[in-house]
Amino acid sequence: MAGAGTGMTVLVIWTLVVSGIDWYEVSETLSNRYLWLLFFGYGLLVALLVEGVVWKFRIKRHSVRPIVYMAAGFLLFYVFGINVFAVIAGIISAVFAFLFYIGEMAARHSRSYRIVFAFVLPALFLVIAWIDFSVKQRWEENRTEEGYEAKFGYFHGEHRIPVELKKGESVYFTIHFEPANDGGYGYSFEDANGQPTGMEELGRDSFGYRAEQNGVYYIVLWGDRFNGSIAIDWEFKKS
Repeated sequence: MAGAGTGMTVLVIWTLVVSGIDWYEVSETLSNRYLWLLFFGYGLLVALLVEGVVWKFRIKRHSVRPIVYMAAGFLLFYVFGINVFAVIAGIISAVFAFLFYIGEMAARHSRSYRIVFAFVLPALFLVIAWIDFSVKQRWEENRTEEGYEAKFGYFHGEHRIPVELKKGESVYFTIHFEPANDGGYGYSFEDANGQPTGMEELGRDSFGYRAEQNGVYYIVLWGDRFNGSIAIDWEFKKS
């Protein structure tokens, strides 16, 4: 657990440095469930297997552990095939596997290290993943039966627009972005379970979606230091 927490801590620090201390970016990174499965699932499984083999066969060479950890991290991405992505991801994974090992070794000699990196920091990271660090300044919005529009001076993060649908009902919408600077922007659509879902492409920035169950769906807008306005035209049709 302390080894996994060590790797996760280094990832958070690296993300902060690369993003220029962008807490929204950190929160989005920590919200990735697969990241937690990688560190606290796959990482712990490898650690248990390695330590079990070392104990079973009474292996004395200390160099065996870090090599096996790094090999397990490197080979993980080769299940997706041998390509450039697998090599790059494998190298990065091997580095974090080594950090996992370093954290595990440090935890063997310090009770305080075990508590902080196995429990305190992971709990803090979960809180950060839960907090919305989106920044919206001078945000003015208007929602009607025909659509939605918003004007703002600054938008960095995400804005979720709820759309209530009944089973079999469809929504068709077109999104228009009017940038006033060179900031980035984008959008996605989430189903009633809060998961990103595919849409029927009807044209440029025009999509349709047919609900498979009753619930609240979301049009999710993304801004990267974006200034300007957004307009959405929508239409609802019953089955």
